[in-house]
Amino acid sequence: MREEQAAYRCIVEELAKQICSGTLCQDAPLPSVSVIAKELSLRKRTVRSVIKSLKTMGVVEIRKGKGDFLVGNVSEILSNLLHVMLLLQKISPIEVCQLRCAVDTAAYPLAFARRDELDLEELRELLEQIQLGSLLDSIAADQKSHQWLMKASGNQLMIFMMDSIWEICSTQMNLILCDGTEELHQKQKNTHEMLYKSFLMNDMQMGLRAIQLHYEEIKQVIKRLEERNAGKIWLSGGKRSELSENHR
Repeated sequence: MREEQAAYRCIVEELAKQICSGTLCQDAPLPSVSVIAKELSLRKRTVRSVIKSLKTMGVVEIRKGKGDFLVGNVSEILSNLLHVMLLLQKISPIEVCQLRCAVDTAAYPLAFARRDELDLEELRELLEQIQLGSLLDSIAADQKSHQWLMKASGNQLMIFMMDSIWEICSTQMNLILCDGTEELHQKQKNTHEMLYKSFLMNDMQMGLRAIQLHYEEIKQVIKRLEERNAGKIWLSGGKRSELSENHR
């Protein structure tokens, strides 16, 4: 076990060194097991075991007939893990919502500090889709606006986090918006408009308030849905396509 742990550390440090030097990049093939073993003075069996662990973590992808590739698909692994925890009721929909709120709240000040560099026209177009589009258009635009905020923050880790939790969040938003009243829809439109205006008016407090109001409304609807359905609605595995059939 200690030998494998030492080998794991050694291989990860070597990969990090090659990434930093530009020798290795995402979606690039890794050196063969034989080459890694020879260069790092490790057993081939140990190297295979470490590569297998990296595959489980989503860092490496084994492509049949082509070899091992560095993919860094950590967000998908985390997303699947969160989904399983939700199904097992180890975490609640409210906790997922709280996590999403925390990521948005942390990303916004970073984006606000870079407001002079941002493409606000893209955010304005998304706002128009939310305000004037169909329900499905609003749901899609809502997702893109949150992705825009993550990208605007310039923080890659936050982008990974939002990508990881979005599969669950999108299911929540389908249920919430499809079930919600016109009053809820209008409130969500208003908070998106506040967020957009906060950048135009250089008012960071307005933006933070918009995020807070956005999630307060979502939490209230989640609680109502859970009370009405005894939590079972979140365990059905409903996806966007299933819910969308009723709202075409």
